[in-house]
Amino acid sequence: MKKIKYIISAFLCVSLNINAQSTYDQVYDVFQTSCNYSSCHTNAFKAAGLDLEGSGPNAKAEVWNNLYNTDPTNTYALSKGYKRIYPGDPYKSTLFRKVNHGLDDFIELDPSEGSSMPQAMAIDDKKKELIRQWIIYNSPDTGSIVDVNLIDQYYDGHGIDAIPNKIPPP
Repeated sequence: MKKIKYIISAFLCVSLNINAQSTYDQVYDVFQTSCNYSSCHTNAFKAAGLDLEGSGPNAKAEVWNNLYNTDPTNTYALSKGYKRIYPGDPYKSTLFRKVNHGLDDFIELDPSEGSSMPQAMAIDDKKKELIRQWIIYNSPDTGSIVDVNLIDQYYDGHGIDAIPNKIPPP
């Protein structure tokens, strides 16, 4: 009986791990739904800038390799030491700086950095937060490192912002 329980619980654990989407899979889905429309960041425009589509069976890996700790094409961002994705720092990550659209008040694009992206429609705050947290946790291409349910709860009005002033001790 113990063997059967062990086999069933092992199967369930393996099944859950196989079906669980990694954080990067979720970020990649944001790229596919928000950044590839109208051929903005697709294979067809690879020579003009960043390809967020990738090609073939390794498309996700190709996109990650194009982003992770790589130099941006923008000369201003490059002169500031930014990367397309600066692991651990969304403020030095060109990708997050471009999609921010006011989510984080500390980020203001310099006119030399170009305009916010995507231009036709802003990515919703939950997706921007997913990208920001993925970058904060070093932007791995595997594993689930961000609690999407917690992000949803916060942006659905069930969270509170940080306290701006330190509360004096009693």
